[in-house]
Amino acid sequence: MILYLIGNFSGSNTGAGGHYYSLIEMSSQVKKVRSAHVVSLGQAVPVALSGLDDYTHISCSLINQYRGVRRIINLVSENGWAVTAIHAYDSNVAYIGMVLAKKLSAPLFLTKCGGPVPKYFFPNAPYLFVFHPADFDYFSSRRRGVVTLLPNRVSRPTYDSERAIKVFGEKRPGVLTFFRIGRIGKTYKETVLSAIRLVKCFNDNGIESELKVIGHLESKAVLEELKSAADGSVTFHTDFIETYKASELIGYCDVVVGTGRGVLEAMASGRIVFFPVLGSDYPCLLNKKTFEFGFAENFSQRVSLSADVQSVTSPDIFLPYFHSESLREALRSTSLELFGQYFDSVKGAVRLIEIYDDGARDAGKLSYWDMFVQRAYLFALGLINLFRKSI
Repeated sequence: MILYLIGNFSGSNTGAGGHYYSLIEMSSQVKKVRSAHVVSLGQAVPVALSGLDDYTHISCSLINQYRGVRRIINLVSENGWAVTAIHAYDSNVAYIGMVLAKKLSAPLFLTKCGGPVPKYFFPNAPYLFVFHPADFDYFSSRRRGVVTLLPNRVSRPTYDSERAIKVFGEKRPGVLTFFRIGRIGKTYKETVLSAIRLVKCFNDNGIESELKVIGHLESKAVLEELKSAADGSVTFHTDFIETYKASELIGYCDVVVGTGRGVLEAMASGRIVFFPVLGSDYPCLLNKKTFEFGFAENFSQRVSLSADVQSVTSPDIFLPYFHSESLREALRSTSLELFGQYFDSVKGAVRLIEIYDDGARDAGKLSYWDMFVQRAYLFALGLINLFRKSI
């Protein structure tokens, strides 16, 4: 039995980020050959995990995480599970994973999901998985354990055409449809603004286009700010039917302006992709030359381009692709090729299981000092979140 852990703690998690869907995808692939169960911990059930099979939510806070440990121990005992690996899918549940690894004599695996390299602290574990090269380079020089670059976390989405038409209406012939899928809040505001500018550029240059911004609403103020910057070619979609498993809607669009997992799902769907770039008014067109820059930073807003490729964010460079169907087809083929080479979860699950099996020899192998430091960090973070909530 593989036991997966993920957090949804008030003030620290949203319950709707891409790493929840990455966990769903990878655990689903692993379940095809091994038994597995997902446990979320926090004050609320993550919306992304709604309807998931083999799943339990346990209510606890960052401060009283040991309550969660006791309930998981009871869950394992009641079901008679022989736990062979514990995989914590974010740092907020690393301490719970550490205690369980000791108590159940199982190896602990930890995933660092996206985001920048840590400024101050990240828990130590015998096995660490990272999604992109910048994190791999950072942790490889700073960890005592094994660091593995494992970006594989998507499969080809199934297109739900009936739902897409219900949400967006019939697709207009001759109109280029752009998607921007991601949470709507301060974190991704600039990416949405960049997508709005991009679509305006297309319309101003005679390529009729529309943008559909799809995402869990984190800030009404940011949404209003984005609406004021948009024109009639842009619509916003924040209802649950529009945001839950939004990857199932990608087949409706022609182009995705994405970040992180959104880029991967767009590639898996064979879509043309743009991703954000530091210091640019427009996002960057994904091709074989720009891929390495995006991949290095998980296709996030941290991406920077070398001087010799910065011109790809110029309309003079990317607009001609959309006047040629053969060039557009080449971009779609590139997306599928890169997905298969780097991000296919079927291939990733095979490698993941091999690493689980190799790690069996390190069952329960953890430093008590690492456990103490992580517990102290989470207790302090819990107090900080309570303070933020009270002001």
